[in-house]
Amino acid sequence: MSKKSTTQKKPKVISGVPEKVTHVPPLTIKKLADKLVEIEKKEGYQMALVAVECLNYQEVCKLACDKGKDNDPHLMPSRFMILYGATDEGLKKKKNLDKFPHELHDDIDEEMSVERLRYYLGLMGYYQGPWRHLEEDQDEDDDSDAEEHDISATLQGDLFGALCNYIKEAQEPFLKEVAGGTYKAGADESFSELAGRYGIRNWRILWEMNKGATGVTCDVIKEGAELKLPDSTKISIREWMLKNKWDDQYLADKGYQYPAKVLSYTLMDIEGEVLKFEKARAFQIYLKHPRIELLVEAELKAGDEVDFLIPDSPDLAVWLEGENLMFSDAVDCRFEDYVAQFDLQLEKQQSMQPKDKDVVADDLYGPPSEEDDDWFHLPDFKLPSFDLPKLPSFDLPNFQRPDIPKVPDVPSIPSAPSAPKIPEGLKAPKKMF
Repeated sequence: MSKKSTTQKKPKVISGVPEKVTHVPPLTIKKLADKLVEIEKKEGYQMALVAVECLNYQEVCKLACDKGKDNDPHLMPSRFMILYGATDEGLKKKKNLDKFPHELHDDIDEEMSVERLRYYLGLMGYYQGPWRHLEEDQDEDDDSDAEEHDISATLQGDLFGALCNYIKEAQEPFLKEVAGGTYKAGADESFSELAGRYGIRNWRILWEMNKGATGVTCDVIKEGAELKLPDSTKISIREWMLKNKWDDQYLADKGYQYPAKVLSYTLMDIEGEVLKFEKARAFQIYLKHPRIELLVEAELKAGDEVDFLIPDSPDLAVWLEGENLMFSDAVDCRFEDYVAQFDLQLEKQQSMQPKDKDVVADDLYGPPSEEDDDWFHLPDFKLPSFDLPKLPSFDLPNFQRPDIPKVPDVPSIPSAPSAPKIPEGLKAPKKMF
């Protein structure tokens, strides 16, 4: 018997150029959350929000579908963003269900929760399911089967699609390039005016960078103050993503935004001081479109108490007893008067013949869009193909492949009804910031 040879031939070298493999460590939700906390400590909360808006939200949400404890969506603090699959209960257990970080009017306790996110998206018409906090508060025409719906505070399904639509329509943090540097403030300037001049959507970015330069209120700037301006070309989250080779997948021109903003301004007298009221005055904020909804009803004792969280909508009205407030280029009336005028217009048109209900609706809101009947077929949104493993059991028991919906096109919202006429002879509005 012949012996087997123990000699092995070396394989032929096809190419003399060795293959170079670069290892890219994967991004996780925990890594991203830790980075945002770091930016918040070094640069402030507002710049952390700018960092969030530079991220591709849908790509970040895919991380929540990966296995591993570091990709639990509840590891992301809700003050930064709320991820797909997150629940208010899960965020609370991880101590990441955050209070709204800015001061609001007396006794307003606002959490940046999934439930509140659904409420604001519902108000603005992006979310079509039950959206109020309590089922018994549902309008009769909102959903006749509201009790049969699961309105637990979980970001998924149609609610996730509605949020993606809102992000698609929202504005970028910088409307034009800001090159940084400094600016010397003149007389009677405010952070909101300066932000509008430089194309910065949120004036609080300037306020946070220059807290020592504030005057009689947080928005007013001391004359002659040397102000720091942000540099929109140097965002730390972009540099971090580039360094770790995650930029192609996770960076975007527009990212997550919470669908509510702070309404904050100050009424001042002719001497430039905060206006004080001899008697508390009634104050209202209401939505005119797509729903007519009273959002805020309070009493103000001074002109610097307007600090409320409102939906990110242009169709808002603000009314203060005894003052003609110019808001959104209009002087608004009391909510009850607006509703009465609207009902009167509706009743008048309903009494006209031979118009039927559909024609009346067309007159009030404009003709329906061709997409009105079936807009929520979720036509275009489809995340790029990737494997969706089962989520860990502590997240969603018995959860199979997550059903991430296609994002629908934003429904065609009819034009708002005209506001009632304001009586002539009213005083000019006080100076506002």
